[in-house]
Amino acid sequence: MGCPRTLVAFAAVLSAPALLATAARGSLASTGFLSTPTDQIAVPGLLAGGEITPEGDLYTGWAEYELSFGRKLTPWDQPTRTLPDPSLPFLSSELSDGPVRYAQTMFAVSVGGRPVAYETVTATNASSRPWEARLAMAVAYTRGRQLRGVHGTTTGAYRYERPASGASGFYEQPGQAFSPSFAYTTQGRDLDRSGLLLARGPSAASRPLGATALARSTAFARSTTAAAVANNDSPRARGASTVAGPNTLHDARLFSARLKGGASASFTWQIPLIPPAAGAAADRTLDRAPLDAARSELKRMWEKEEAGMTRIDVPEAKASATYRAAIAQILDSRYLTPPGWVQGVNRLQYQAFWIRDGALETRALDLAGLHTQAGQDLEFMDTLQQPDGLFIDRANQYDGPGEALWAIDQHAQLARDPAYARAQLTRMGAQVQWLSLASATDPMGLLPAANPGDDELAYGHITGDDLWAAAGLRSAIAGARLAGREDLAREWQAVDSRFEASLRQAIALGATRAGHIPPVLDAGGGQDWGNYYAAYPVQVLAAASPAVRATVAWARTHMQEGLATYANGGSLHDYLGFPIFQTELAEGDASDAVAGLYAELAHTTSTDGGWEWTVAPFGSRSSPVDMAPHGTFSADYVALLRDMLVDESPTAGVTLLEGASPAWLAPGQHIAVSDAPTAYGTVSFVERSTAHGETLQWHSDLSPGIALEWKLPSWARHPRGPHGTAFGATIALRSDSGSLTVAFGGRRPARSYAGAVAALNAAYRAHHRPAPLAPAAG
Repeated sequence: MGCPRTLVAFAAVLSAPALLATAARGSLASTGFLSTPTDQIAVPGLLAGGEITPEGDLYTGWAEYELSFGRKLTPWDQPTRTLPDPSLPFLSSELSDGPVRYAQTMFAVSVGGRPVAYETVTATNASSRPWEARLAMAVAYTRGRQLRGVHGTTTGAYRYERPASGASGFYEQPGQAFSPSFAYTTQGRDLDRSGLLLARGPSAASRPLGATALARSTAFARSTTAAAVANNDSPRARGASTVAGPNTLHDARLFSARLKGGASASFTWQIPLIPPAAGAAADRTLDRAPLDAARSELKRMWEKEEAGMTRIDVPEAKASATYRAAIAQILDSRYLTPPGWVQGVNRLQYQAFWIRDGALETRALDLAGLHTQAGQDLEFMDTLQQPDGLFIDRANQYDGPGEALWAIDQHAQLARDPAYARAQLTRMGAQVQWLSLASATDPMGLLPAANPGDDELAYGHITGDDLWAAAGLRSAIAGARLAGREDLAREWQAVDSRFEASLRQAIALGATRAGHIPPVLDAGGGQDWGNYYAAYPVQVLAAASPAVRATVAWARTHMQEGLATYANGGSLHDYLGFPIFQTELAEGDASDAVAGLYAELAHTTSTDGGWEWTVAPFGSRSSPVDMAPHGTFSADYVALLRDMLVDESPTAGVTLLEGASPAWLAPGQHIAVSDAPTAYGTVSFVERSTAHGETLQWHSDLSPGIALEWKLPSWARHPRGPHGTAFGATIALRSDSGSLTVAFGGRRPARSYAGAVAALNAAYRAHHRPAPLAPAAG
């Protein structure tokens, strides 16, 4: 069946050439792991966002904007995009035609209260003689074959559904359904559709590109079929309107610039992500925000969003960049609704709220010191509590009670906010009461048996639900103590003790049956998921316990490419393995935790984003329905990197550098962490390595009696202080601030991100597949 689409070209803009000249220059970018990555651009707080498709189109709830370039008007198809500043959602990519390099950038800011995308292409003549640069931009409704999405509406491959809506916060994607009566009009600098402004830009010389010419071009060939082309020679060039139909070409405009040797020209489009009514008022609003002003607003907006953020810098730039990009991705996925701020997973197919994802993302914001945004997320989570006390977002998904209690307590602890804990006691108490009653009437003394229709994909007493319930009960007890309510802590402790006794018995029986902690406690089958959370983020079972060790071994046996697998091993899963890596770190196995971090980094996109699943091991690295970036990956990555450098536990206090990679401790390198929140106060430090040891400078404001320790590398031998004082593997730092130099011998292991990339590329070649991480084609 043909795809409903309309091709319309619209004005390109010559703007200041120097604005983007540095954004996409430099060394050739490396491809990301996904062969068909997607990216998002949005304004935090505003509902509508835009998607950058695998090819590099801008896809919105109203239209898809397709670029063609060069002498043959080749379709823009560059899946490798970069973030010149990982903290700033400003995406850049490059392609070349002859000596002319075309650099595309995209970002979004608020203009007149609406999100507006700015797409700019800068053409640079790298030769010494004059050359012509050519660009065309077409508008389609959806490129490619139509697919039915998970919410029932149609879309194209790798494109989110639009419009789509569910219960408030569950899925909300604004847009306009296709209509064969769409009428497109070019009026001066504006492209309008049936009274809505789709795009605007300053005046620029251009000429119509007729149907015959476009049909011969590869740009048109990818968009529709020549048989569907009507005999239409650009009525919009004369200001007329045309009626859109499926696979009907209306016209296109060609923009060209004669470039001297070394010269550049830039073309910019302003694209409202929620199109306003066309007319003079909309024009004036956009004209007040030219590209220079929008760039300044982008920088100002994100400096405000990330003010006070914990900084983490390690010698491998990829690790630091992914941390910064992860925080930006989480923030970029938040939007404001009447019930409050919704922490979405992304702006694409997951513009929705789940307690499980929201809890992890919210805690990541708290770990990064962004307590205001974390608190806003939790206000919306509170709207999902039923009158009987149950936190639940979807039927039969009982992981929510524990995750909600844990996230609430983590916010109170990391923000060091007893008042917040006191304000939440009623909500927490209602959820504890529900857990107490539900487990008291269950034959196993646990949460009700259920079929969540997700994650474990099985029916029974879901292990992860009960592990999270135990973690939530422990969190509620900690929250009551922070609030100064020891009476409630004792009352809730009694509920937890009874519940965990039943849970330990059920886990022992399940582990005996399966040889490890199974996904379902009282039935076979099911996909590994919540059973990986036995010792993280709360050690319901000790990380060194036999059942947990057996489960870690099971997970490692079933990993591919260093990642956990899902769907009975048929798919890689990009974030499912994080609790395994965290459990290894907690047990003292920093080596495997570092390997896990590198596996995750090697599987990110070129813009440092993570994804979820439906990517076969050593396959095409493509998933048409599971789009990056994914907020749960971002949250888990933030937590793992932070815990490798600043770890805390109720028994050991705060430990620094427990999971530092050997590559970060090479001579001449340094690690810096600023204002990292913990449940006991904040910590900052700089560690510098030499050929003979390390120097640590630190500052903390930990609560009295809380231990602060420095964990030396596992390979350090015979560590000694400046006066020959012998040290063990862990050094107690007995003051709030100080500096200490330790000399030691030993051989530093050869482990690095570059090594992980080389190993992954080699493994793909051994499977007769192209290496996934290579220089991008230009």
